[in-house]
Amino acid sequence: MTRKITTTPAPGADGSLFDPFAFFAMRKHTRLSSGFSFTLAALALGAAPLLSAAPLAVDGDTVKLDEFGVRGSRPEAYTAAHADSSTKLPISIFENPQNIQVVPRSLLADQGALKLDDVLKNVAGVTPGGYYSNWDYYRIRGFDAAFNTFIDGLRHHSGMGEELFGLEQVEIVKGPAGTLFGQGPLGGVVNLVSKRPRTERGGELGVGFGTDNSREVTLDYTTPLDANGRVLARLTGLWRDEDLFIDYAGGRSYYLAPSLTWKLSDATSLTILTRYRERDDDHAMPLPASGTVLPNPNGKIPLTRFNGEPGRTNHVEETTQSGGYEFVHRLNDRLTLRQNLNSSDGQQTWGYILYPGSLAADGRTLSRYGYSYDQGWRTLSIDTRLEGKFTTGTVEHSAVAGVDFYRDNYSYTGATIDFSDPAGYTSIDLYAPVYGGALPPLTVKLAGATLGEMWGYYAQDHLKLGRGVALTLGGRYDTSKSNDVKIDDFTPRAGLSWEFRPGAMLYATYSGSFNPQGSWQTTATGTPVDPETGTNYEIGLKTAAADGRLTATISLFELTRQNVATADLAHPGYYVVTGEQRSRGVEFDGRFSPRPGWELALAYAYTDARITADNSLPVGARTPAAPLHGFNVWTKYVVPHGALKGFGAGVGLHYYSRQLGDSTYVPGHEFDLPAYGLVDAALYYSRGRFRAQLNVSNALDREYYSGAYDPLYVLPGTPRQIRVSTTWKF
Repeated sequence: MTRKITTTPAPGADGSLFDPFAFFAMRKHTRLSSGFSFTLAALALGAAPLLSAAPLAVDGDTVKLDEFGVRGSRPEAYTAAHADSSTKLPISIFENPQNIQVVPRSLLADQGALKLDDVLKNVAGVTPGGYYSNWDYYRIRGFDAAFNTFIDGLRHHSGMGEELFGLEQVEIVKGPAGTLFGQGPLGGVVNLVSKRPRTERGGELGVGFGTDNSREVTLDYTTPLDANGRVLARLTGLWRDEDLFIDYAGGRSYYLAPSLTWKLSDATSLTILTRYRERDDDHAMPLPASGTVLPNPNGKIPLTRFNGEPGRTNHVEETTQSGGYEFVHRLNDRLTLRQNLNSSDGQQTWGYILYPGSLAADGRTLSRYGYSYDQGWRTLSIDTRLEGKFTTGTVEHSAVAGVDFYRDNYSYTGATIDFSDPAGYTSIDLYAPVYGGALPPLTVKLAGATLGEMWGYYAQDHLKLGRGVALTLGGRYDTSKSNDVKIDDFTPRAGLSWEFRPGAMLYATYSGSFNPQGSWQTTATGTPVDPETGTNYEIGLKTAAADGRLTATISLFELTRQNVATADLAHPGYYVVTGEQRSRGVEFDGRFSPRPGWELALAYAYTDARITADNSLPVGARTPAAPLHGFNVWTKYVVPHGALKGFGAGVGLHYYSRQLGDSTYVPGHEFDLPAYGLVDAALYYSRGRFRAQLNVSNALDREYYSGAYDPLYVLPGTPRQIRVSTTWKF
């Protein structure tokens, strides 16, 4: 991996599955081009009436039948074969020598997922939860990966929690994805895939309500607009109003996502994707560790405690709108051109927010200070690539070459207190709050702007060498510029796989990453520190049944973060890049459909992430918010036929071992978030076009803490929540 940094003057500011009725005794085996092998069985008993009614044509000993079709379906499985926007290679997830997981729409719906946290708990090695309840925080393989979420394979300016109702699936690439997406965290990438128009006409109207006065109405409708089915449209919309379990906190959401697909020809299609979203929240700040995860002489702080000023502070609004397209043109049987584009802009306003300043020696008086913030951004993302499938000699190639571009024009204004002035602080008794006190004025004005641009040039090739052996090679060259800092970097990737039997593959892979560090971290010469770099070594085993009823991946990995900024001991206040962190572990992800109506999702991870070199942080210490063990199981069964057809139930168990809660590593302030296990449950009923669902999260009403930053920022987990939703298909 190479890099170069220069400085320049700053610029101006329906997945239905085939369901056979019966089988002939004789089976015919067919090998797919991907190397899978599966069994095709002829239909017999169920098709007997068709056979007897069909006219016969006899040619010697051969009996020719008229063509007939049989349709069948079963509930959508939790397995997925492709994650095209996350891998960019025209191959299946199974063939890709990397641990890639997909959480499909069916699993999101069955679990009643509302936040990205609810989704990511299904994936081994991904730890959701942070220290603000309204944003998406998560770690992958022990390292922070939040605020780097992609949408439809394109980079976006991350804001408040993303809306899940508009998604088809969530894709998680574990380990560095720098060869595909450029700069980013070492642990991996989360990509959200939007719903798209479908060829069949239909939709559903949903109504939901539940704990904490939550209410929502949803609409999802898709239809062809012409008789030939070449122009398709879809409209997805949502309105939600809910309180939080914390006093005086709650939020309202509006979401609208029209989309259109135009099949210009059999070889060319254009899909337009747009969305508009508003969020209006009364924000809840975290609580101190003393009185929550640590003892306090005054007892436990009520987890419902609001430490702002009701109706006067802690109000956050966000509005985002975006539009773009996905263009696909098949040049011939071997080459396909794809271009994705998205343009978006957003505005986020933080009203007068009260942040915790310090906790007094009495353990109950929390000083607070004010802050206001108004930020706006405008982004443009473009990715153009050429995919090819061809043969050279005996080697089969699945290759891609492309270029992408991202621009983020960001600006902000704000105000805060004079931190040296004691009059700038106000206080609250966390055990007996009295609201309505005077708010200190915000006298320090803030303003800034950033213009960032990134160009990336990438290529990958998946070469099938024969006898089930494949080699995957890739590389990417990036050049990026943010105000006065320019970074050039090359990121490699190499993987080797062996499908030693149909549906079972061993793989080994190496990949790299780079990620710019905070602009406030400068060297003694005043220049920004070099970006972090990272390497990932991984071996694993994948299995995938040809009928889609089983997928499983087990992987062993070692990730190393290098060039981590650490204190320059010779020049206090400045930084050098001699820090290092390492994560080692094993992961298992499995999805299984044991029988019709029964779905099972399993995930387990052992993640040992530690500091291995640093000038100020303790060597050997764990990285924050990275539990050693994480376990998830979710299973659902719906009666497929008979008198109880349509009735079903689901149950889930989620467990995380203790995790470091203090990311500051200040001696004497270290604390852990306790281990916790949660039980979720669900009941289902569907008949015809009607479906009703009851979801209970944290069914045993356990007290837990989902994230922390330091001794003043500990986020309580949500108590038991009950939610009822109904949908009517039309």
